[in-house]
Amino acid sequence: MADIIEIDYEPMLASVLSDPNFPEGNILLDLPGFKEDPALLISHQFFPKIAFNPITQKRIQDEGEKSNLAMFLNGLHYGRPLEKTGVTIFGFVAAGGLFLITGGIMLVVVLKFQGLGKNKRSVFSYWHRKLLLWTSPFLLVIVLCASVMGLSFDGLGPLVHLVTHGENENIRPLIGPVLFPGDMPIKKDNKYAPMLPISDLIKKAQKIDANINFQRLTLINWGDESARIKLEGYNYNAPFLNGITNKPYLVLSGNDGSLTKQSKVLDRPWGVLLTEFVYF
Repeated sequence: MADIIEIDYEPMLASVLSDPNFPEGNILLDLPGFKEDPALLISHQFFPKIAFNPITQKRIQDEGEKSNLAMFLNGLHYGRPLEKTGVTIFGFVAAGGLFLITGGIMLVVVLKFQGLGKNKRSVFSYWHRKLLLWTSPFLLVIVLCASVMGLSFDGLGPLVHLVTHGENENIRPLIGPVLFPGDMPIKKDNKYAPMLPISDLIKKAQKIDANINFQRLTLINWGDESARIKLEGYNYNAPFLNGITNKPYLVLSGNDGSLTKQSKVLDRPWGVLLTEFVYF
């Protein structure tokens, strides 16, 4: 795994930009180490990823991230092979399990059950309650997360219909801008300006916030006086609260490395932090 501050990014970036088919605009760089991948991946929202060996600076064949068997086995956990119907059914089953577990705990707390008796019914009742109390912390985590994952998207059509007064039944357009807010576009000055080496910009970002393990870079208006570089990653000091929908980041000027914007883990709305916690 190459050290991200020791890589010479510019020759590989120039190789990609020399392709006339590569779109203009934001350029994405997935750094070595992101998702345990040792390659440097350069891409665009509307262009496939191009993989480089960051040590030799030569293009390599991207092996891809998905295994059909692995994705199938993973999908069995939440009904994905049955598509939308399966995910929704799994979500409702999990919600039912959530009511059963919480109801059982309430019964044990409220009712005064006797201790371990001698007949079979008493023994069964005693161990039934004990197993419920011992396993409930783990089961609650499982069914709560399964309810969120199974119902929070495809299963909430009726609720979205109610909240939007019949204007929409898809929750994704409502929560998408909250979980993944888009960056404000930066107007180009159309004036060429030399860029600092990307490795130097990463070093400057590490000095500003040493807690972030940088994973992805976004080059905005690169080569222009208005150029910016967005560096986002994962803060190991705040587990459960960042890494999936919440990614702390810094935005630096591409010309001199000055800080123009910063977002820390706890700067996001509480709903984003709760979503991050559940999915983590």
